[in-house]
Amino acid sequence: MLLSPKGKILLQSSLLDHAGTKVVRVLTNGRYQRRHGYSISYFRHRDILQTAQAAGLEAVAVERFAFAFPFGDRLSAEINYRLERLMQTWAKSHGAEALYLLQSPAPKR
Repeated sequence: MLLSPKGKILLQSSLLDHAGTKVVRVLTNGRYQRRHGYSISYFRHRDILQTAQAAGLEAVAVERFAFAFPFGDRLSAEINYRLERLMQTWAKSHGAEALYLLQSPAPKR
């Protein structure tokens, strides 16, 4: 991997640990693959951290978000919006989406 010593990687992923993501994957993966010719890859939180570590990177910040009620906007955009607002605190630890700030570990002194 070519990353400058002070370089950082910002990674965003939908997390397969989340029940909503699992539902969306099961219900949409086949149709998406037929339409676009490839499928979307989903990862678990633990797997992202382990892969980063194996690549010599550390996660210096992780921010989870999104209550992610499957197809919520299709059912009712207003109710889905209210659910997302109501569940913001919960989503910080259990959210369906996450941002990872990765960098090379600081040199040891």
